[in-house]
Amino acid sequence: MSVYIFSYSGRGRVLAERIKEALESSEDAFISRLTEGDIKLYTVERLAGNGQEAIPHISAPLYAKAFSEAKALVFAGSCGIAVRVLAPYIRSKTSDPAVLACGEDGRFVIPLLSGHIGGANRLASLLAERLGAQAVITTATDSAGRFSPDAWAASKGFHISSMELAKEVSAAILERDLPLLSDLPLKGELPPGTFASSQGELGIYIGVRGRSPFKRTLRLVPKTLRLGLGARRGVSKEDVKEAVLAALK
Repeated sequence: MSVYIFSYSGRGRVLAERIKEALESSEDAFISRLTEGDIKLYTVERLAGNGQEAIPHISAPLYAKAFSEAKALVFAGSCGIAVRVLAPYIRSKTSDPAVLACGEDGRFVIPLLSGHIGGANRLASLLAERLGAQAVITTATDSAGRFSPDAWAASKGFHISSMELAKEVSAAILERDLPLLSDLPLKGELPPGTFASSQGELGIYIGVRGRSPFKRTLRLVPKTLRLGLGARRGVSKEDVKEAVLAALK
């Protein structure tokens, strides 16, 4: 299941339908990846039916299941509801799904979890555009109009070499510009908060070569390599491992 949408009132139920329609009709590639599975709607028992399933009286198993398997959870209701029902399951920004809350009046779309890696910030902006709402983005780099390496990498499906370094880069880039070296052609201007260079204490490298041009290098690695395997009968897994590592090196 890719997206769960929860509502708790008549107005919320109507908004949930609008959110589902906005996701299904979007031609944005990010939304398409997000919704490549089903979009499931849940509401309170008295409003269930016509495509919206009932939230059971004992609801914890449902929220646990949704949090573990969904790419995004959208609450057509208050931030407080989302926080209370999901708090026991929050683990890490690298594994938690995108979580958003949309006020029942449809005025605001607020990313609560995984704004960068899970794509909640981008989803909020896209939903706000489709719903005629305002996205409330509170992450520091986005608020300051600076480059967010983890959000950028996640939007492109790139691997992040170190979340600790990504956090350090995000903090540093709020204070100063950082050097960036890319083996890939980047369209347009460099991301805000970066400048082209191959030297520096802390910097960002984009490419597949495993280079470390800076004293502390955050590598954003595009998944451009495909490895095919073939083996004769009797070949050991140690031989296969050695061949794979040799090829990748």
